[in-house]
Amino acid sequence: MPVAFSGTVVDASDARVLLDVDRWYRGGDAEQVSLTAGAAAPTSIDPLVFEEGERYLLTATAGMLNYCGFSASWSQRGADDFDVAFG
Repeated sequence: MPVAFSGTVVDASDARVLLDVDRWYRGGDAEQVSLTAGAAAPTSIDPLVFEEGERYLLTATAGMLNYCGFSASWSQRGADDFDVAFG
């Protein structure tokens, strides 16, 4: 994946999710990332449900969030996997 990072949701509204980035594994350097959705609200992108104050490991390709097995709620095991994959 060309973009990989971990971040904490600071705002989850009907139109977007705003995350404070705590680590870029690949492809960026911004302090915050904003996710927006077209037809579906980004606060509920199956299988992810974004909640304020929760931390996530996320990847993206061509400006689109990869959520099918490539993004998840943060866990130490997931962060270790990101280190190996994107280190």
